[in-house]
Amino acid sequence: MIENTADDIDESGWDHASGYGRIDAKNAVEIYPSTATLPATGNTVIIQCVDTTMYQSYPNVYISLVKKDGKGSNYYIKTQDYYGFVAGVLPHIEPGDYEMYIYGPDPMDFDSPNFREEETFTIATDVSLNPSQDNYMIPIVFDSTFKLDLDLDAAITGGATLIAEDINNLSLPSYMATSTYNYSIGEEATHVSFDLSNLSGQFRLMVYRDVVKDSSPITISGTATINGHDVPVVGVIPEGQSKGFVEDVRFIEYVDPGLIPWTIF
Repeated sequence: MIENTADDIDESGWDHASGYGRIDAKNAVEIYPSTATLPATGNTVIIQCVDTTMYQSYPNVYISLVKKDGKGSNYYIKTQDYYGFVAGVLPHIEPGDYEMYIYGPDPMDFDSPNFREEETFTIATDVSLNPSQDNYMIPIVFDSTFKLDLDLDAAITGGATLIAEDINNLSLPSYMATSTYNYSIGEEATHVSFDLSNLSGQFRLMVYRDVVKDSSPITISGTATINGHDVPVVGVIPEGQSKGFVEDVRFIEYVDPGLIPWTIF
């Protein structure tokens, strides 16, 4: 009603500067009496960004829907918590063909699950909205790749274990969730590689040595490759102690070891 009776200003027809034009309320009321049938409201689109388990959905993902034909409106939304339901909700979307652009979760937002740009996703895909269908639920699956290459400055007597500890599952009973994942390191090894891409969650990464008595300090260095991006890592197992955290080298000057987890979707 408002669109069809607006005064066309600026460019002829709909345009990005003035939309459908200047609202003419009097004209709208006169042309559309109270008994008139109102125009269709359009589609409602609900977009959830989830991990590979499909149980965890994430806030602070920025989504753009851009009309392919360049006509009509484009739409922008950020996923957020709707009373326990985390999604991006776009009501009354004009049917048609769209390009959908996705970025996130943004590590600069305070409640994002990730702390690194390398852990974000940038996705482009096509979406078609049919006027005969009222509602659309669109799941976007985030599936990380995470590979770890570590160098030890000396072999670890008795061997060691890389432990990935899911910080979100630590408070749950063991029968409900697995909170730790163990990867063996041989006692002769000075270089090890692990693929943690099958994990999903926020993890502390630690190297535990099996024999502590009379042990010397061990320095850890290497690279975490996250979604194809290399992040330098460091760590130290102090003399006479059992564990050392695998840390992002960019954070070690600012926070204590083990405080900033690694996020794997």
